[in-house]
Amino acid sequence: MNNLGHVLLWFGVLALMVVHLVWGELPLSMVEVWQALSGKGSSQLAQAVVWDVRVPRMLVAIAAGGLLAWLGMLMQTWFHNPLAGPGVLGVTSGGSLGVALAVLLGWGCLPGFPRRSDALGLWHWWGWPCGDSPHL
Repeated sequence: MNNLGHVLLWFGVLALMVVHLVWGELPLSMVEVWQALSGKGSSQLAQAVVWDVRVPRMLVAIAAGGLLAWLGMLMQTWFHNPLAGPGVLGVTSGGSLGVALAVLLGWGCLPGFPRRSDALGLWHWWGWPCGDSPHL
C-alpha cells in the first residue's frame, strides 16, 4: 500500500470515529462532543454518554479489529498460506466443544450473576432469577 493509501485509511478511521461520537441514540452536535471530551461547558448527560458509552465502545472496536487483522496476518505468515483461518488450528472445533460442554454440564449460569448469553442478562436485570427466564 502506498502513502496515499495509508493517508486515506487513517482519514477514514478518523472520520468514522467522529461519526461514532456524534451519531447515536442521543444525537450530539460536534460542539457538545468537543465540550464533553474537553470537560468544559457540557451537560453531565453529554459527558456520560461520550465518556461512559461511546469512547469505550469506539476503543474496543478499534482494538478488536486491529487484533483480529494482526492475528490473521500472523496465522497466514506462520502457515505460509494466504487462505489460512482459525479452522487450520482447530480453533472453531475447540470453541464448539467448549460451548457444548458448558451447555451439557450446566455451566451456563452461576447463581447471582446475570447470563450474558441472553441479551446481556436483561432477564436477570428485570428480576427473573438465573434459571427461571420465561421461554419466548
